[in-house]
Amino acid sequence: NGALVASVQKDGPADKAGIEARDVILKFDGKPVNASGDLPRIVGSTKPGSKVQVQVWRNGSTKELTVAVEEVAPEERVA
Repeated sequence: NGALVASVQKDGPADKAGIEARDVILKFDGKPVNASGDLPRIVGSTKPGSKVQVQVWRNGSTKELTVAVEEVAPEERVA
């Protein structure tokens, strides 16, 4: 279960929160992430400016991190 983090954008919200490539996101804002496809929907329904707890699996144990959700820049939405 979870969503594997393939890469992290430098200075983006995930990077600032301490999320690393190869982490597996298990929960986002208390909601379970059962598959990679769940994560964009959950993040997209979160209000920009919110600070949420993210549970990740890293090196054999879970870790709790806090992410400040940011709005996607208009040029990134087009892609």
